[in-house]
Amino acid sequence: DVFIWTGVTNYPGAKTTKLVMRKIPAKDVEFDAGYIEGNYLNVSPNSGSPKVTLRRDFWIGVFEVTERQYELLTAVNGTPGKGTDHGVGDDYAIRHFYYVNLRGVPADWTDFPANRYAVTADSAIQKMRNNLPGATFDLPGEYEWEYACRAGTTNDVYVGFRTQGKTTIQSALAEIAWDSDVTNEVVQVGLLRPNAFGLYDMLGNLAEKCRDLTDKVDPDAPGTTLDDPIGMTDTACDRCVLRGGGYNRDYNYTVSAIRRFCTQISSDRPKYEGFRLYMPAE
Repeated sequence: DVFIWTGVTNYPGAKTTKLVMRKIPAKDVEFDAGYIEGNYLNVSPNSGSPKVTLRRDFWIGVFEVTERQYELLTAVNGTPGKGTDHGVGDDYAIRHFYYVNLRGVPADWTDFPANRYAVTADSAIQKMRNNLPGATFDLPGEYEWEYACRAGTTNDVYVGFRTQGKTTIQSALAEIAWDSDVTNEVVQVGLLRPNAFGLYDMLGNLAEKCRDLTDKVDPDAPGTTLDDPIGMTDTACDRCVLRGGGYNRDYNYTVSAIRRFCTQISSDRPKYEGFRLYMPAE
């Protein structure tokens, strides 16, 4: 419940048999999201720079959800859940999930958008809620994700200094992110440096699914003002936001501002996609 976290979370149990979340102080915070002029080498101003106001504090996972955590969180009557790509390792980020596996088919969210956390009864997220009553687990909204990723910084890669040029960005990313410059496969969580909120692998490793539905590749246009955004409310939309780049993407994608591509909710690239749990602090 602090801005700069100095506690110990990066130990084996926190990646497997426990779930560690950090409370992010975001209530009534306004911040500049997306592209910030002069920061990033290969992003044009058309790639979005909205001014966003968030309206609630929230909790977010210190790590991407791992294979063992998923087993325990989605257990039904004591029987562990399984991922479609299970077996790489207990403390590896779990992948191969479509958005509809996690939250259900959007057309079946009967109380959306009045309830922004609407999911279907047979979804993985609902199983997690059933196992821990009162815990409104979900995926983060994309701007909640970005605020948590930036952790108070205004640069591209959340390490506390301005990053301009390919070499500088790649050097900064080497400390914090598993991207295609350093690996070609999913890795164990929490091996590199966290951001100032104590969150690991916000960039790189697996691209992280967000709650928002969207049919736009670029974030919202420059000058856009967003108050408590929930993303597209058209449940017929077949795409959701991905953030953070991944092990299959280079430095052009592995920055806090970039959406650049979104994913089909029931078909695209699940091998490269994971997720991080979120919970509103209400």
